[in-house]
Amino acid sequence: MTSGELITVVQQELKGLSTRFEAVDFVNAASDAVADTGWSFPVTDNYKVKWLKQRVVRNLYFMLRSESAHKFKVDGINLQHRFDHYQKLVESMDEEWKVEIGGIMNTTEDKAGIAGVKMDAGFVYEKRTGRDLTYSDSYKNTTIITPATED
Repeated sequence: MTSGELITVVQQELKGLSTRFEAVDFVNAASDAVADTGWSFPVTDNYKVKWLKQRVVRNLYFMLRSESAHKFKVDGINLQHRFDHYQKLVESMDEEWKVEIGGIMNTTEDKAGIAGVKMDAGFVYEKRTGRDLTYSDSYKNTTIITPATED
């Protein structure tokens, strides 16, 4: 799914609320979602699509909350309730995200990029012959973060 496709899906799901935003708001929310997750477009994994969509919606709610922050009480009509509702939505979505990240950090399941850290197997092979050098004297007792080859 590309950024444009994700934005279209979000606009469809927000229904009438999507008219409160300009096109650039959706693009900015998608950029923020990518920054939140560490992923990039295009996305094909359903898991990543789901969470990118959630983060886009969360960022749009944040925009609405920020816009509503200047509202005040006029003639007994309390306009702060709109702000409070968006605040609760943003907090709820952030809590879901924290739970999701916490679950990923405690499993061996590979959700590459979400934690911001990637460690490879660390094996070293001789380039020409493919002979394993991982446990040779020159590499013994060292942590190899990326696969390497030696001539």
